[in-house]
Amino acid sequence: MLEDKLFFINLLDNNKSYKHQFSKNFMERLTKEMTKSEIEKEVSKWGEYVQIDNLTRFLKTNPGIPIDTKRFIHQKLGEVYEKRKMFFDSAINYEKVGELCVLRPEKIKNFLKAVNNYIKSGYFNRADETAKKCLRESNSSERADILKSLREFYKQEAERGIKENKRSNTIKVYERMLEMATIPIKEKEEIKEKLLKLYLTLGMMPQYNKFKGRSFKEEKPKEPENEEIEGLEFLYK
Repeated sequence: MLEDKLFFINLLDNNKSYKHQFSKNFMERLTKEMTKSEIEKEVSKWGEYVQIDNLTRFLKTNPGIPIDTKRFIHQKLGEVYEKRKMFFDSAINYEKVGELCVLRPEKIKNFLKAVNNYIKSGYFNRADETAKKCLRESNSSERADILKSLREFYKQEAERGIKENKRSNTIKVYERMLEMATIPIKEKEEIKEKLLKLYLTLGMMPQYNKFKGRSFKEEKPKEPENEEIEGLEFLYK
């Protein structure tokens, strides 16, 4: 009997017309008095789209639940959205987890997850805003590692774009990387050549002509003058 119910729940994941009607019944099994382990046990019986629907509505209808429970649910939503490649929604939830965390390392870890997924979804400015939150939580020794991670996220996204033949997205990533003061000149020259090829492939001649004669000079990234990070001006030229 249980197996039949679980099959039906997962079947709903692919049937949007019935999902809302039936997921409401399953949400009633979640109560604000439940512990994280009890919620996890119940949620594990659902398919991914039912999890998203129920957990989202549970948060909206129970704003007064304990902080650790709220953090746990946002963490679960971040993971499910990420698994479904819904990176923007995943980033929003990871960012919320970071805001709800008490320990500084946990804040930084979840803010970085949010930054990575904002970049994957093409929301570069949103990624920078979240990176500022991450940098505010960091000390001087951690800051270099955070900025290195930020560069790597963009590099990985460019590689993903090439692999998946998403040329327009890859162009936006490369253009962003060329503005980053923390990327070495040699690497920028390589990025420029790749960008020019993409411009030619897509017939973007105005952009090609604009970047063709562009040169780069060594410029040491500016360090913020105090611990309070007001922006990421020191990261970009």
